[in-house]
Amino acid sequence: MATKKLTRSSENKVIGGICGGLGEYFDIDPVIFRLIFIVLLLCAGGGGLLYLIMLFVIPMDNKTTNNPSDDKRPNYNKAADSDTSFEEVKPEDTAK
Repeated sequence: MATKKLTRSSENKVIGGICGGLGEYFDIDPVIFRLIFIVLLLCAGGGGLLYLIMLFVIPMDNKTTNNPSDDKRPNYNKAADSDTSFEEVKPEDTAK
Protein backbone atom coordinates (compact mmCIF):
# COMPACT_ATOMS: atom_id res chain seq x y z
CA MET A 1 0.00 0.00 0.00
CA ALA A 2 1.43 3.35 -1.05
CA THR A 3 1.51 6.04 1.56
CA LYS A 4 0.16 9.47 0.75
CA LYS A 5 2.29 12.55 1.35
CA LEU A 6 0.90 16.02 1.73
CA THR A 7 2.46 18.17 -0.98
CA ARG A 8 1.58 21.36 -2.78
CA SER A 9 0.00 20.66 -6.15
CA SER A 10 1.79 21.90 -9.26
CA GLU A 11 -1.14 20.99 -11.51
CA ASN A 12 -4.14 22.21 -9.53
CA LYS A 13 -3.01 25.53 -8.12
CA VAL A 14 -4.27 29.08 -8.08
CA ILE A 15 -1.69 30.78 -5.85
CA GLY A 16 0.68 28.29 -4.24
CA GLY A 17 -0.92 24.89 -4.68
CA ILE A 18 -1.86 24.51 -1.01
CA CYS A 19 -5.58 23.95 -1.55
CA GLY A 20 -4.92 21.73 -4.56
CA GLY A 21 -2.51 19.62 -2.52
CA LEU A 22 -4.99 19.36 0.36
CA GLY A 23 -7.69 18.34 -2.12
CA GLU A 24 -5.48 15.62 -3.61
CA TYR A 25 -4.44 14.37 -0.17
CA PHE A 26 -7.97 14.16 1.27
CA ASP A 27 -9.58 13.32 -2.12
CA ILE A 28 -11.89 16.34 -1.87
CA ASP A 29 -12.51 19.14 -4.35
CA PRO A 30 -9.91 21.91 -3.72
CA VAL A 31 -12.65 24.55 -4.00
CA ILE A 32 -13.86 23.45 -0.54
CA PHE A 33 -10.44 24.24 0.95
CA ARG A 34 -10.29 27.53 -0.93
CA LEU A 35 -13.64 28.52 0.56
CA ILE A 36 -12.48 27.50 4.04
CA PHE A 37 -9.35 29.67 3.72
CA ILE A 38 -11.45 32.62 2.51
CA VAL A 39 -13.88 32.27 5.42
CA LEU A 40 -10.99 32.01 7.90
CA LEU A 41 -9.37 35.06 6.33
CA LEU A 42 -12.55 37.14 6.50
CA CYS A 43 -13.74 36.01 9.95
CA ALA A 44 -10.65 35.53 12.05
CA GLY A 45 -7.88 36.83 9.81
CA GLY A 46 -5.86 33.68 10.48
CA GLY A 47 -6.51 32.12 7.09
CA GLY A 48 -3.86 34.20 5.37
CA LEU A 49 -1.26 33.50 8.07
CA LEU A 50 -2.08 29.77 8.01
CA TYR A 51 -1.80 29.74 4.21
CA LEU A 52 1.60 31.48 4.31
CA ILE A 53 2.92 29.06 6.92
CA MET A 54 1.71 26.09 4.86
CA LEU A 55 3.24 27.63 1.74
CA PHE A 56 6.71 27.46 3.28
CA VAL A 57 6.29 24.19 5.23
CA ILE A 58 4.59 21.88 2.70
CA PRO A 59 6.92 20.80 -0.13
CA MET A 60 6.01 21.02 -3.82
CA ASP A 61 5.17 17.74 -5.55
CA ASN A 62 7.64 16.19 -7.99
CA LYS A 63 5.37 16.41 -11.01
CA THR A 64 6.93 18.44 -13.79
CA THR A 65 4.71 20.79 -15.73
CA ASN A 66 7.40 22.35 -17.92
CA ASN A 67 6.53 20.06 -20.83
CA PRO A 68 4.92 22.22 -23.55
CA SER A 69 2.67 19.34 -24.62
CA ASP A 70 1.10 19.34 -21.14
CA ASP A 71 0.20 23.02 -21.43
CA LYS A 72 -3.56 23.43 -21.79
CA ARG A 73 -3.30 26.86 -23.44
CA PRO A 74 -3.46 27.04 -27.24
CA ASN A 75 -0.17 27.41 -29.06
CA TYR A 76 -0.62 30.35 -31.42
CA ASN A 77 3.00 30.17 -32.58
CA LYS A 78 2.41 26.79 -34.23
CA ALA A 79 0.76 28.41 -37.26
CA ALA A 80 3.58 30.95 -37.57
CA ASP A 81 6.19 28.19 -37.45
CA SER A 82 4.50 26.03 -40.07
CA ASP A 83 5.66 26.06 -43.66
CA THR A 84 2.14 26.31 -45.06
CA SER A 85 1.54 28.89 -47.73
CA PHE A 86 -1.88 30.04 -48.81
CA GLU A 87 -2.91 30.83 -52.33
CA GLU A 88 -4.39 34.19 -53.08
CA VAL A 89 -8.08 33.93 -53.96
CA LYS A 90 -9.10 36.21 -56.77
CA PRO A 91 -12.68 37.49 -57.03
CA GLU A 92 -13.16 35.95 -60.48
CA ASP A 93 -12.28 32.50 -59.05
CA THR A 94 -15.15 32.66 -56.56
CA ALA A 95 -17.77 33.73 -59.11
CA LYS A 96 -17.91 30.28 -60.72
